Amino acid sequence: AEERMASFQRECEERMRHEMEEQVRRVRDHEVGQARLEEAAKHRRQLAEAREELERVHAERLRKLRAREESQLERVRAAESALERAAYDHRQRLAAEHEKLREAKEEAHREETERAMNRAREEEDLKRRESEIKSKESSWSMRYAELSAEAEERALARRRETETEAERRLEMIKTK
Repeated sequence: AEERMASFQRECEERMRHEMEEQVRRVRDHEVGQARLEEAAKHRRQLAEAREELERVHAERLRKLRAREESQLERVRAAESALERAAYDHRQRLAAEHEKLREAKEEAHREETERAMNRAREEEDLKRRESEIKSKESSWSMRYAELSAEAEERALARRRETETEAERRLEMIKTK
């Protein structure tokens, strides 16, 4: 009877130990799973925060880049406007000079009837002035074309630089 009792007690202790180990294993599995879930959630939060920060930085840089590009475009527009004003002023001066020439020709014609001797000299003066005006007009036209092309090249080069810089920064942001 003592042996049975001892055997029964060992069985009970064995079952008890087994149940205890099973409960400990379940608690550990649960706690490890819970810890993994918490760590994964924490990691996702950190990734989301980092992504939001990167997106905010990217948006800010993009805003600054666009503002700088707009500023550069405004400077180019201002330069083009100044160039157009200068060309307009030049055309006005040429028109005024042409008007003066026309008046001078009329005067020369009137004087030609009065003074035949002075006519040759005045015609030569008029031809010289016309040549100078045409030379100036040609020179200004070429200069205007050169300045227009140069302004356009500078604007295009700056736009390319801006786009290259934006792409480089975007690439830097993406690689971080």
